[in-house]
Amino acid sequence: MDLIENAINTLNNGGIIGFPTDTVYGIGCDAHNLIAIDKIYKIKHRNKEKPLILFIKDTAELDKYVYVPEIGLKLINAFWPGALTIIFKAKPGSPVTSSNNTLGIRIPASEPIFSILSKYPNPLATTSANIESSPPPNSHLDLNIKVDFIIPGTSGNISSTIIDISFSPVILREGKISREQIESVIGKVTKSG
Repeated sequence: MDLIENAINTLNNGGIIGFPTDTVYGIGCDAHNLIAIDKIYKIKHRNKEKPLILFIKDTAELDKYVYVPEIGLKLINAFWPGALTIIFKAKPGSPVTSSNNTLGIRIPASEPIFSILSKYPNPLATTSANIESSPPPNSHLDLNIKVDFIIPGTSGNISSTIIDISFSPVILREGKISREQIESVIGKVTKSG
């Protein structure tokens, strides 16, 4: 059985997988499995107030979970698949939403996670593979939390950029994609903090 099949079996059984991405090494589970999501919060010692990110396989899935304004389409066309996490206003019943009813989504631009997303029926609830407040790893060799299945590999060492467009656009974290790159697509953007 290959890595992808093993990873999908793990997800089907409510497990957590570790995987390389185009940003940092990550972990994830089925976004509709509340027990698995709870396990991610426990192993990371992560505050429940900090939402996880939804990985989806393609933009056709967006309509199920979020409202996409015009500015969102511009960002998607410019940066997806890739290292931009976009926070949208969530639709009722969407998984892993924040307390203010928003949802961060990304389509990663890397194998093998893209293959898993293409074959698995649900999106993944994801986060970096580190204990909260320690630096995120860029390889499975640096993993210091226990997951159910590991896909070996090396990621970059720069996190995704996070932009919140649920109201007016605000960059919450500048990562792999620069503020200048974003502003070249949508114009001036506020940066929080």
